[in-house]
Amino acid sequence: LTEFGIGRITSPYIDITKTASPAGPLTNADLPEEITYTVTIKAKKSALTNVKITDTCQVISRDNVPCPTFTIPSAPTSISPTTPYTFTYTAN
Repeated sequence: LTEFGIGRITSPYIDITKTASPAGPLTNADLPEEITYTVTIKAKKSALTNVKITDTCQVISRDNVPCPTFTIPSAPTSISPTTPYTFTYTAN
């Protein structure tokens, strides 16, 4: 999310990537646009447990536009260093 001014945090235990399709940037003329996100969570050292996945939305608008609707799947019980966990969701 560094393209939005949010710094990337590094950890020796977990790596998370999130990509959007279409990647953007989008103009107001492109909206409303359905955007599909792909998220990959990798354990770096040992299995990750008690993982909770959330995504928050904030819309900056003069017209009180609501956040898009989307559903994020529940995290698995454990994420192994040998098998990253990848999921997609669509915001519309």
